[in-house]
Amino acid sequence: MSTDAEVSDPISRSIGSRLWSAVLSFLVPGLGQAFTGRYTTGVPFIVVVAACHISLVLTVYLWSKVPGAAVLAAIVFIVVTGIVVSVWAAINAFGHKYKLRKLPYVRRYAVYAVFLIIALVPYDLISGSKHWKPYSYPSASMLPTIQPGDWFLAITDDYILHPPKRGDLVVFRLPADPSVELAKRIIGLPGDEVQMKGGILYVNGNAVQHQHEAPYNDSNLEKAGTYLRYQETIPAGTTYTVIRSSGDYPLDNTSVFVVPSAHYFVLGDNRDNSADSRDPYSGVGYVPVQNLVARPALVYFHYGSPRQLLLKPSMSPAMNWARIGFDYH
Repeated sequence: MSTDAEVSDPISRSIGSRLWSAVLSFLVPGLGQAFTGRYTTGVPFIVVVAACHISLVLTVYLWSKVPGAAVLAAIVFIVVTGIVVSVWAAINAFGHKYKLRKLPYVRRYAVYAVFLIIALVPYDLISGSKHWKPYSYPSASMLPTIQPGDWFLAITDDYILHPPKRGDLVVFRLPADPSVELAKRIIGLPGDEVQMKGGILYVNGNAVQHQHEAPYNDSNLEKAGTYLRYQETIPAGTTYTVIRSSGDYPLDNTSVFVVPSAHYFVLGDNRDNSADSRDPYSGVGYVPVQNLVARPALVYFHYGSPRQLLLKPSMSPAMNWARIGFDYH
């Protein structure tokens, strides 16, 4: 059986040609090998990359079924594997010094197309539009759920495939300035009536079930002191923790908001320190469905907090290992 080496021409490849094939193989592992006629050498690279793409998509579905730390470990392993394979393929493509006999023109470019399809199509077919996107969050408006210093992964375009529910976390483009993206919690669906009375949330005329917990105190808060903490259970939605000040603030009492069609009403979990749909000056208002971007899922990194440094300049930011792998269910 012949090998790639046995059909080599004695003509050395130029540095430019080797660099080009290395670039091709770094971008699409295996394509650089196909470019030089080493098709069988390129196949394992392209197969591994396709497997990485498929596995990365599957972790999106694992997130709701296994601990966030396990999903994060799987994501890290898949990404590192993909990078290693890309670098290895590029080195392999660059290191081959001899030009091989190539297939006829039409067949050669048909092989290139097959390599690209194997690399790209499986991921797109399986994922639809879902994949992971990293975000950092310096704000305290979503305490205690999303903490300043959290770097989290979100599932992009999740709400295109799955209509949002009350209680879901969401990353959205600010209606007043689409270049700005915020994270809040969906409270009102199209047609819902939402109101705050004495700091208590009402949806469709009924007070949301809430259960008081131990007071909350956190150095991330702009105003020092003890905050009320309780669990809210949103109708036909989820249970989550919110905090608010013990005093009476303007946004603790509002008129009734009627959510328009194809829009959503969002609130921060830190009720008295959040610019959200209650605040007419926040630029948030009702969030159009097309402005929904991603669903926050899990923390992959947490290092200090810009707010902590502003409040306490002597404080050194530190890694919070306990937050890594934390999921936002």
